[in-house]
Amino acid sequence: MGLAMAFYSPAIKAKMMLPNTPIGQLRASGTGMQTVIALFIITWIKTSLSEEIFFRGFICTKLVSRFGFRTGNLLQATIFGLVHLFLFYILTNAGIAFSILAFCLSGFAGYAIGYVKEKTGNGSTVPGWIAHGLGNMISYTILVYFM
Repeated sequence: MGLAMAFYSPAIKAKMMLPNTPIGQLRASGTGMQTVIALFIITWIKTSLSEEIFFRGFICTKLVSRFGFRTGNLLQATIFGLVHLFLFYILTNAGIAFSILAFCLSGFAGYAIGYVKEKTGNGSTVPGWIAHGLGNMISYTILVYFM
């Protein structure tokens, strides 16, 4: 999502590259092994693992057990999308259209990962963590090293 928006909007890309952002800090730290390790920790642990444990492991599990799969998964995906909408809007000040797009894309991803967790992953957050981590790793790598 962030990668697509960085390609589409030079203003969003500029905000993502500011020195106080994770991408800006990684870009400033060079191309050495320390940066690669930091990139790995940020994308796989700080973001993906923590979000999967919280949103799918905790919120999705509680909501699905209370409201059933469809409603519970839709609610957790909506919460996931809203968090990304507010974060994206606050961090980039990109406007409502981009923020709504962030909500839709994040919400859809959250629903899909919730589906995998509940219907094919036997309740495990590992498949979602792998998908989420790969997406973040690819996006961050492109933003840090190639843009």
